[in-house]
Amino acid sequence: SKTSFKKNRQLKLDGEAYFSVKKGSTFNGNTEQRKIEVLCTKFNVKSRENSFKVFCYEGRVAVSHNNTKVILTKGEGVQLTKNNTLIKLRNSENSEPLWLNNESYFKEDPYTEVLAEFERQFKVKIISKAINTDVLFTGGFNNKDLDSAIKSITLPLNINYHIKDNEIILSK
Repeated sequence: SKTSFKKNRQLKLDGEAYFSVKKGSTFNGNTEQRKIEVLCTKFNVKSRENSFKVFCYEGRVAVSHNNTKVILTKGEGVQLTKNNTLIKLRNSENSEPLWLNNESYFKEDPYTEVLAEFERQFKVKIISKAINTDVLFTGGFNNKDLDSAIKSITLPLNINYHIKDNEIILSK
């Protein structure tokens, strides 16, 4: 509830969110076994089934996972790898996450994550059995225009697509 949040300032997250925390405030966020402590800042958290990332846009953020604690400052991020360790990332010079402007952006992310985000944004089903989804993808798409978005994620990888009803079939 709102009242208990104001008192304890704790939050559980499954999805993606952008936070702006006032100076002098503390904030704790938990996503499964990961903990985020905030010290006056603006930051983005993305916690999905197979993905966890935090980016700091202003101030400082402490991210803990198992026995590892990483302090992030402006322009830095952290990602949980497949072998369950935190690695530091450098962010672009953006002042806020692109999704606030209806854009999804990926930097060396598994293509399966790109497809899953596409399905979430456009409420479609993507059939990807005929292609290799283990590749890493850097790029993005506009969340408002399906036609240009599907081109943005298929053309760079030389993937063909066919749209039928609410399904997009990918092929080589």
